[in-house]
Amino acid sequence: MLLAKKEKIRDEKYLKAIRLQKCSASALLGCWGDQVSAHLRYGTDGGTGTKPSDCFTAPMCYGHHHEQHSRGEMAFWSCVLAEDTEQLMEKLRKAMLFDYAVFLFREKRGDDINRLFREWGT
Repeated sequence: MLLAKKEKIRDEKYLKAIRLQKCSASALLGCWGDQVSAHLRYGTDGGTGTKPSDCFTAPMCYGHHHEQHSRGEMAFWSCVLAEDTEQLMEKLRKAMLFDYAVFLFREKRGDDINRLFREWGT
């Protein structure tokens, strides 16, 4: 799926908040390592060698994040989600956008919310 080129969203405060959450893949035989913000590339503005916007992140332990990269994003998430991966990846992407919008709302950052919906309008 090709998306129009957009300015990447970078938000260190949001990434710090993500790192405080429980690993998204914790059902896979436990977790190991520090929590990190794992970026989702599928269906986002990221690609090979290009980090996606920070709004497309999930909390993960270092071990699962490493596994996501070594196994491949689609293969990893099909294990975690255990259903039709393509449809669920789209739902995951939209959920990440929603989570980021809620974070912006709590931070009273209305201009950033408007920009998010203008660019990603899902």
